Amino acid sequence: MMRNLNVDAVFVLSVKTFEDRINHVKRQMALHNIQYQFIFEFDIPDLNPQRLTDTFASEDVLARPQQSLVLKHIHAWRMCVEHKLKNILVFEDDVILKPDFVSRLNEALSIMEKKEIGYLLFLGGADTKVPDSFLLSNDIVVEQPIATTEAYLTNYSACVNRLDWLVANRVSLPSDFLLRTMDPICGVSQYWLKEPIADQGSVTGVFESSLDEQRKKHSLLYNYFRFQWQKINRKKLRKIYAVIKNKFMAVKK
Repeated sequence: MMRNLNVDAVFVLSVKTFEDRINHVKRQMALHNIQYQFIFEFDIPDLNPQRLTDTFASEDVLARPQQSLVLKHIHAWRMCVEHKLKNILVFEDDVILKPDFVSRLNEALSIMEKKEIGYLLFLGGADTKVPDSFLLSNDIVVEQPIATTEAYLTNYSACVNRLDWLVANRVSLPSDFLLRTMDPICGVSQYWLKEPIADQGSVTGVFESSLDEQRKKHSLLYNYFRFQWQKINRKKLRKIYAVIKNKFMAVKK
């Protein structure tokens, strides 16, 4: 366990040749005094047909970058189980941490540890559309399926259940859809922080996306302004609307 962060390990999923992202991660982790380990295993040049057929529904069911990322997530879960880690943080290499990341993560962890279940806590989602119930909640942690996989906290039992599922099942989905699909089957509950403590650099315009074809079509500046607008539209404006609608419904009753 790290001195400032109450987790047993932090894994950063990256690619050996992504120097800009690797340097970005080093700066982010140093800024928050977080000890971490890169996962460079399963880069695209290292993938072999046997590994792909052992894991995926077919060798070409996903694009190679998506297959690589899925295998890196699985490797993080396997590391958690093999080393009997109580909990782990998993970051993709474009993650951007909020200034109060450590204190708020520790606060959330104290809540999650009381649940005594396999869990995944999503740490991002600032620009993601959410239901009114989420916007109106006063809880620090809200149960809801994850949106993306750039930053999450998960625990030992969740990783055990996922690896057990993978023994009997083949993957046909990218990492975000995979986790949304498999975790409920595995008895793993998914949660969000009400207020995110991590952003995704390929969404905010810091990096070009290596996976999302839609974002690749636009400039970094366009992606930046799109992110800022979606934060306002999907969270702040929709919360005002949700509050007004909730009050109206209460009066109508």
